[in-house]
Amino acid sequence: MFSYTTGDPIYALATSYSPSALAVIRASGDDSISLLLPYFKGRLSSAKSNMAVHGYIIDENGNKVDEVVVIRYDKGHGYTAEEAFEIMSHGSLPVIRAISRVLEKAGFRKALKGEFTYRAFMHGRMDLTEAEAVEELVKARTGRAGKEALERLEGSIRKEAGKARDEIVN
Repeated sequence: MFSYTTGDPIYALATSYSPSALAVIRASGDDSISLLLPYFKGRLSSAKSNMAVHGYIIDENGNKVDEVVVIRYDKGHGYTAEEAFEIMSHGSLPVIRAISRVLEKAGFRKALKGEFTYRAFMHGRMDLTEAEAVEELVKARTGRAGKEALERLEGSIRKEAGKARDEIVN
């Protein structure tokens, strides 16, 4: 049995694990930016939140792993509301594996299924119906199912419940 936590640095591949032009690797947790800095050659430390920075992921020996773009999210920003970043790399499987090794060397652990959404929920970024809608949207098999899940993700149930609550109170 596992349990989610918050704060400890995690990472996960946000795109599918298959050869592609691009891969996105998301990371979140306490001090995640400073953990990445020794393994990133670029101006990430001076970047503002939500800013994309071009550079290179490097290994512990200083060798370039891949040319990447990193988006920095300071605490309170981004999906989880924790300090976080997203790496846009080339989507070759050896590159994805190499970046994963670098992140683990830096102190990140592989995220459990749903852990990013759990953290977003725990930090108040979304309510439970919105968190459940994330999985519904990912698994949607029709345009209609996707549209309905997106409406729930945008807070349609919360808004309707709020209206009903206001009517009862008034």
